[in-house]
Amino acid sequence: MNSPVRKLEETQETTTIDEAIFKAKSRADDLKKKKMIVMIGAGVALVIISTMSYIWFVYSSSHISTDNAYIEADLYPLNSHIMGYVKNVLVEENDVVKKGQPIIELDDSDLQIELEYKEAKYKKAAIDLGRLKSLHHDSVISNSDLETAEAVATSMRADRDGTLLKMKFTKVVAPVDGVVSKQGVHSGQFVQPGQTLMTIVSQEKIWLRANFKETQVNKVARGMAVEATVDSYPHIVFNGKVESIYPSSGAAMSLIPPENATGNFTKIVQRFPVKISLERKPGYELRPGMSVVPTILVK
Repeated sequence: MNSPVRKLEETQETTTIDEAIFKAKSRADDLKKKKMIVMIGAGVALVIISTMSYIWFVYSSSHISTDNAYIEADLYPLNSHIMGYVKNVLVEENDVVKKGQPIIELDDSDLQIELEYKEAKYKKAAIDLGRLKSLHHDSVISNSDLETAEAVATSMRADRDGTLLKMKFTKVVAPVDGVVSKQGVHSGQFVQPGQTLMTIVSQEKIWLRANFKETQVNKVARGMAVEATVDSYPHIVFNGKVESIYPSSGAAMSLIPPENATGNFTKIVQRFPVKISLERKPGYELRPGMSVVPTILVK
């Protein structure tokens, strides 16, 4: 007969084996669950990656973009038509001016004296011509004498009108609405004909010059819609459209174009400028030179 102690030991051994089996099954179940979670996660990640890749493929096939783009505007240099001393400079750098607004006045004292002298000569020539016409009517003088007097009067009038034109050029006015820039003249300075006095940056029209790769520009056509973000206003989207494509690459239009027929040749992807018009938005001023990222909707 088995003693009670023997039976108790057998019962404990059986319980220990059952617990070990249960724990082994639990670990196996946990491992299966973890594998299942990993497989599901990998599947979800694969689906997400595939979806994002497809979306990017579709987007990239219908949109092209570049960060090699800048705002541009017309720059109007103000040049002197005549030589003389600067009497007054009526604006300062960065002032906003309107078309026709006086900008610079040149000293016209010498021209005033010259105009009075030539005006007197012209009046005398006109009086002489009138008297000679009366004499010609009475056949006192010949036709050649009258023609000579008419030529002299015409010459005197043209000389006077030339001085009047110079008087007009002593007033330099703004050719367009814009902002004064590169002011290089001051009161009392002597200026020569053709000398640049300052520059007016136009505010009437601005555009975007975007330099796209030659592998992109074949997809661009005039009139395509454009969305652009300016670095100064990163959260604002400006709308526009393609105005034109430059006829040659930026390198070909440079001061010293590349000469690939000599020396070692390294192929470089060329860029072609594209002119894009932009719609302004109130409160967001666009200035020449600002960096822009345009995106053209090619489809």
